[in-house]
Amino acid sequence: MLVECKSPDITIDDKVFDQIVCYNMELKVPFIIVTNGLDHYICKVNHEDNSWEFLNVIPLFEDIVY
Repeated sequence: MLVECKSPDITIDDKVFDQIVCYNMELKVPFIIVTNGLDHYICKVNHEDNSWEFLNVIPLFEDIVY
């Protein structure tokens, strides 16, 4: 899991997502989280087809360890 934490005065926008996606192109982790402490976005990443799915909750540890 890769987590990008921003200051509360930073709006989470495409630029912020581009940054974490760029990091994850190298790391290839299955889950990413972006937060500014006020807004939180959790995504499950599919590296096979370069897509992601937004999730409503952070996955449990047991569900992400294989």
